[in-house]
Parts: sequence; structure tokens; C-alpha cells
Amino acid sequence: TPVSRHTYDGLTYMTHADSFFAVSGSMSPCGFAAGDTWVYNFAQNKWQQKASAPSAANYGTLAVYDSSTQKVFVKEPGYNFFSYSLESNTYNKLNTSDQYIDYHLSAAIDSKRRKFIMIGDGVQVIDLATNQMTTMQTTGAPAFVTSRQSPGIAYDPVADRIVAWHGGTNVYTLNMDTGVWAQVAINQGPTAAAPYQGTFGRFGYIPQYGVFALINSIDQNAWVFKLSPSGIASTVPSNTSGSVLGVSAVGITQFNSSGSGVVAGDGLTLTGNTIDVVGTTDRLVISADSI
Repeated sequence: TPVSRHTYDGLTYMTHADSFFAVSGSMSPCGFAAGDTWVYNFAQNKWQQKASAPSAANYGTLAVYDSSTQKVFVKEPGYNFFSYSLESNTYNKLNTSDQYIDYHLSAAIDSKRRKFIMIGDGVQVIDLATNQMTTMQTTGAPAFVTSRQSPGIAYDPVADRIVAWHGGTNVYTLNMDTGVWAQVAINQGPTAAAPYQGTFGRFGYIPQYGVFALINSIDQNAWVFKLSPSGIASTVPSNTSGSVLGVSAVGITQFNSSGSGVVAGDGLTLTGNTIDVVGTTDRLVISADSI
């Protein structure tokens, strides 16, 4: 069993093996950096120590499981980037040039674009095809994107958005094509601030249910958050004709009229008081009475 530690963002779940991966961290009670790798097997109900961490012990190591390759991608806050294979119990260094990052970051994998995304000191991106790191310029970013506070981030493959939370009701999405951040939560959520030590993987995506789960503290309620398939949670102004929403897909619920007068692009279906749209163009026009 590994010693208790501050794990930073070095924990991830390996779906294909039904196992939990842990690397590095700040050990209790001494605070020294760990240089070990551990895997917890749920079927066997036990921990097993694996290969040593790929380089010198570090604080702030990032680990994200990739279901496409069934490997864990590991970024150390020093200079290197690795993949880990459970089957061979080996690390493989991927980068050929130094890739320095701060140790107050969190990471996720954009499985569509094959990018390793790190947020906390801006938005830093490692292309998994070339293993080269760049800094992505974005607009509308909340303060935690650059505050080095290890926010909670995850990728939603249905909405195709990076989703981030760092305290309070607001939830933010990043469009990886446009570089635009948007606040998308439309109802009351948690009011507590995020811990100053960071959120890390306590905000994560659960693909079986299509929701994000948040565990902010053992002394607070747990929360779930669901993003619409469009990646945007929107409300439509009342008595509006021809409102243009800059999205290609949107889900609208609790629509109060009979639905007459609704005009949209391809893929519109109306069932009771729910409108579902999967547009084929770059905009959606809605016109209705008594919305």
C-alpha cells in the first residue's frame, strides 16, 4: 500500500484494466516528493507497486489515461513527457526537447484532436502526434486559467469541449477550434470556493452517464453537472423572433408553447415540450411565441 500523500494531478482510472493509477506526489508526513508508481486493482482489491516514476521525484506530476491507446500519458513539471503501459509496466519518453511547465496545473486529453491539454498557467497543449508542446491563445478565459491553482478540468467528447470548474456555481467550456471560453452553467450549483491547494481530478467526466462529478470536500455535498450536446447551455429570450444563436446544435427543454412558429435548420424534432436540434449549418434560428 502506498504511503498517504498529496497526489496533485497524478491519479487516473485505466478503463480497460479496471484499475487506478497513481504516480509521484508529496508524501506524508515528511512532504518529500515520491518517485514511485502504484496501481490499484479493483477486482483483486489490492495495490501493487509498479515501475519507478520515469525521472527524478517531482511535485505536480500530471497523469491522464487515454482509452484509444490504453496507456497513461504522464507529464512531469520538469521537462519531460512520457507514456506508461500497464501491460509491459514500462515508461516511454516521448519528447525530444525540453517542455517546462509549472507544478500547479491540471490536465485532460482531447480525444478528438489527440491533444494533451494543461490548464493553470495559461493553456498549454502537447500534440500527441508529434509530442511537441505549444501555448494556445484563448479569449474570455476565467481568472483560474492563469492563476496557477490547479483547476478541475475534463474533456466532454459528446459536446466536444474542455470543461473546467474552480469554485462556485460557474462552469466554463473551452472550444478547442475557436479558442473561446464560455460560462455555461444556468442554474444554482455549489457555492463553496475551491481548495487553495487545487481541485485536480475531483472534477471529472463520467462517460457512462454523460455527466461531470464534483467532490469539493468530504464535508460538502457532491454535485453532478450535465452539459448539453452543443457544449452550450442557453436560454432563449421571451417573445423573440429570429433569435440567432451561434452554435450548430442546441437542446431546449421546458418549451411552453405548442411549438408552432419554430423555424430551424436540418435535424429539428419536436416531442411534447422538448425541441432537439442537430444542425448542419453554422447557426440556428428560432422563432416562437410564448417561450
